Amino acid sequence: MLLLDLNLPDGNGAEWLKKKRDAGMNLPVIICTIRDREIDIIKALDAGADDYVTKPFRIRELIARIRAVLRRPALSMQKRLRQLFPSSQAV
Repeated sequence: MLLLDLNLPDGNGAEWLKKKRDAGMNLPVIICTIRDREIDIIKALDAGADDYVTKPFRIRELIARIRAVLRRPALSMQKRLRQLFPSSQAV
């Protein structure tokens, strides 16, 4: 799981994320940034962000969003394993 700001010292976080997604990175990513314009949110989500939180943020909400994002890959993997091995009780 990665918390990523859009304002990186050497570039734009959304552009960096798009390159990583295109290269096959499937790590869950939450953008955590001061940018709150709709266009920034849309660009980040279209670049591959799983969620977007603006600063200042509430820490308990951020933690809940992290938990939610971390649940997604596990559920996807369980569904995929069930498709591959429908009679398996291990999944």
